[in-house]
Amino acid sequence: MVQQARAAAARSVDNVQCVDTWDFYRPQDESPGRGDIEHWYSNTESCFLIGDAMGKAMKQTLSAGEK
Repeated sequence: MVQQARAAAARSVDNVQCVDTWDFYRPQDESPGRGDIEHWYSNTESCFLIGDAMGKAMKQTLSAGEK
């Protein structure tokens, strides 16, 4: 419910995008973290994929603003 509300709020503001990152989650047994689920178990692959997706969304947002 919270994710849906966030997405709806983002759609109501110009130059804002939501990026779904759930597919980037890696479970604890595939991660080096100590059980810190709030940081996705310190999984570097997850962090990279999130950053990459955010960067792509930012490029898309910026190029849409140029039109």
